[in-house]
Amino acid sequence: MAECLEIPLAVDLEEILRVSEEAEEFLSDHGASLKTVFNVNLALDELLTNVINYGYEGSDLSSARIMVRIAIEGDDLELEIQDNGRAFNPLEAEEPDLDLEIDDRPIGGLGIHFVRSMMENVDYRREGDCNILSMRRSIH
Repeated sequence: MAECLEIPLAVDLEEILRVSEEAEEFLSDHGASLKTVFNVNLALDELLTNVINYGYEGSDLSSARIMVRIAIEGDDLELEIQDNGRAFNPLEAEEPDLDLEIDDRPIGGLGIHFVRSMMENVDYRREGDCNILSMRRSIH
């Protein structure tokens, strides 16, 4: 049976620190490697920053919902971010050209590139009014 942590959060960048602390404690308590904890927190920071900064832009925040779910079953870790912001599939972002000089690169796209490189599988789906980004990797 999977061990699971669900963390609801407000549309506020300051919430990311609380999520990071709760995720770190949960992962450490379940034997995750330091590298895994670091990668999960980096992915959460990147993805939640995007959701909070862009997903609700110009929206009424009274009905905003963001949920982070972390599940561990055996050696498998699943990380899921759900939000009811505007529909957006970050996996459709163009891959950054890492061969270009930093000054020549367009802004954006690097974060999801890092997330893809840290996770073994990343998937997006839209269900009703909800964006769901699921990621999997080994806990070690």
